[in-house]
Amino acid sequence: MATKDDYAALAEAHWKLPIKGKANPYTSMNGNMFSFLSKEGDICLRLSKDNQTAFWKAHGGEPVKQYGSVMQGYVALSQDVLADEETSRHWFEQCLADAQALPAKPTKKR
Repeated sequence: MATKDDYAALAEAHWKLPIKGKANPYTSMNGNMFSFLSKEGDICLRLSKDNQTAFWKAHGGEPVKQYGSVMQGYVALSQDVLADEETSRHWFEQCLADAQALPAKPTKKR
């Protein structure tokens, strides 16, 4: 189980990405959320279909579910992946590259 500090160490320390959301920490770019820390303590990353397939082949796992719904495009980093800093950084880099390729979403005025 990862903590908010573990998540921050991965996102902020290496890429200086601000963590948003107090109750549900996440990162976003151009209006697209691309990683989050689940209430169960899983660090979840949004990956392209090709990268998802590669991740599941290498590390196993299944689609991420939140509030009873499958989060399309997300994988959860296992404890084994988190314990290996090089591997967790690699997948976060893939996640970041995939997020940069997404079209920007317009912000909503409140």
